[in-house]
Amino acid sequence: MIGVGNAGVGILDRLIVETPGISGLMIINNDHESLGASIVREKISLPEGDPRDGFLMIEEEFSKSIEGSLSILLCGGLGGGTTSLLIPLLAARAKTMGIVTLGCVSLPFGFEGKQKKELAHASLKKLQGVCDAVAVIENDRLTGSDPTKSTVGSAFQISDELLLSSMKAIQGMIATAGPVKITRHDLATVLGKAATLHFGHGRSEGANRLHEALERALHSPLMKEKGGRSVIGDARMILLLLRGPNDLSFAEMQVAVEDIERMAGKGCVVKVGVDTTAEATAGLEVFIMAASDRSELSLERKSPEEVARDASPATTVSIRTKKETSAKSKPTTPAAKSTATYNQTQGMFELNPYQRGRFDKSEPTIFDGEDLDVPTFLRRGIKLVFPPK
Repeated sequence: MIGVGNAGVGILDRLIVETPGISGLMIINNDHESLGASIVREKISLPEGDPRDGFLMIEEEFSKSIEGSLSILLCGGLGGGTTSLLIPLLAARAKTMGIVTLGCVSLPFGFEGKQKKELAHASLKKLQGVCDAVAVIENDRLTGSDPTKSTVGSAFQISDELLLSSMKAIQGMIATAGPVKITRHDLATVLGKAATLHFGHGRSEGANRLHEALERALHSPLMKEKGGRSVIGDARMILLLLRGPNDLSFAEMQVAVEDIERMAGKGCVVKVGVDTTAEATAGLEVFIMAASDRSELSLERKSPEEVARDASPATTVSIRTKKETSAKSKPTTPAAKSTATYNQTQGMFELNPYQRGRFDKSEPTIFDGEDLDVPTFLRRGIKLVFPPK
């Protein structure tokens, strides 16, 4: 696992604190103060200045550090100059070495400015072009229905939490101790089926721990599309990891698998892993990794020659979005008249996180991957606004 830039360094520091004994971590940054304060042992100091020039100076050291690795996971926050410019170059270099390369990155909030947003999206397109799979956290989706009620501090904290959960999910699945393991072949199969990776994480204690942890994992922001619809129904393959103390029962594992299979589509393959090496006082954690072929970006995997070319800092990568492709391929037609010109008579419904109330301990009603216990306007992200008089 490689943390790039200040955000990547911070995430790996937290990962060490929350997962004692974890190994195989490295950080790369041009902020020497951040590197010095980090508790990660293996560090590569990037020279100050243009990160693309700095990459040429650390390329050999980086290559030696990852030599022999079966897979690497690059983590960071896109939008800043260091991570945005450097992380696609690191990924391209790893791919030329035949290493399975994953990315886990966040996109900046809208209030961080247009320049950061454009830089982040350009970097993401390059990264998705060379990585086997990339998990993307869109920060603007984390502020809830009313961004004016979300504080800046809480927004960044939620973003960091999701990055950390995604990293823990991948690390947990790769390093499953058993008795039921998720193999590297399972992971490779998921990556081969994914245009987009989705992650969910939930934790709970007590008699109803399985249901509560599973529900929290399924309702993670990374397990939903922009409209609020669950991605489970569209997943082609799902990896499910249950991690807890050795009193984890066979019945709990069976219920978890049955619930996921019921929500998933008919052709979806579900693989389960169980890790019972946690301390007796630890709660039960549920990790979900879902591979979906739905993506806003049309990702074109590159040939080895193209990947090698992208290892050059002077190279730029352009990937056309599906929206642009369809706009060029379809003939233009006159716009249909809107049927929504009537006056609405219902007042505003705030899209706040829902609570299940006295039904909190009951099983959710799932149909076609959607929780029908959640009102439609919440599931679909529809705002009903009373018209001005």
